[in-house]
Amino acid sequence: MKHSRIFWRDLLFFALLVSLMFMSSLPANANIGDSLQFKDKESLTLTAERLTYFAEQHMFVAEGHVEITYRDAQLTADYIEFDDITGDALARGNVFYEEKGETVSAEEARFNFNSELGIIKTGHLTLEDDQYVAGKEIIKTGEQTYTVKKGTFTACEDCHNPAWKFWSSTAKIHEGQYLQAWNTVGFVKGIPIFYFPYFIYPIKTERQTGLLVPDIGNSTSNGFKIGNSFFWAISPTQDATFYHTYYEKRGHKFDLEYRYKLK
Repeated sequence: MKHSRIFWRDLLFFALLVSLMFMSSLPANANIGDSLQFKDKESLTLTAERLTYFAEQHMFVAEGHVEITYRDAQLTADYIEFDDITGDALARGNVFYEEKGETVSAEEARFNFNSELGIIKTGHLTLEDDQYVAGKEIIKTGEQTYTVKKGTFTACEDCHNPAWKFWSSTAKIHEGQYLQAWNTVGFVKGIPIFYFPYFIYPIKTERQTGLLVPDIGNSTSNGFKIGNSFFWAISPTQDATFYHTYYEKRGHKFDLEYRYKLK
């Protein structure tokens, strides 16, 4: 989930840097400007319909089509605020972040500079190895841990009907380790295939022994089919995959694939 960590970092960085540029020299409740565009020596550009600093509350607020760019990163939202006392940063309304082709979208994102924890509401994040998480709430609970409320996990970013996905009421993600999910429904091509009260799925980048995603389909010659497979990481140079497929018109089929890499 390296891209989400970059998003949290840059959301805070944008708010902190912009606030430092203005706060030290402004009177209380200063209206910095309307439709302001600012560009500094570090290639930071900020545009918004309205920028205000509330000195008594130590609060910097940008409103209306807010767009902040810094080098290769861009953050847009309807509203952004930063509290330089508590370290709280907030982006609300059509939040969209992009850097080098990676994106984060949400209705609202909150982050605290001191704890480095935060929450995304009705959002979408990119995991490592082209895996994607969307949820009603995505909570950053630690440096490498997240909790997802009423969310989905899949390898298809923009598909309306992905080849497979998991939906769960609650999921906990440990970056580079495992996804644990409760009340999980597994979908293949939009069809619910299984339900587990508790489910664990490896999200490691290296090979991992375990069950693979089911294969489901339909054809005139074979009828409906459903296949299960098990991957065995025997050693760094060997692996094997065991397949079982049931065809409506032909019955069961078993296959074995063994691979060996020459040193």
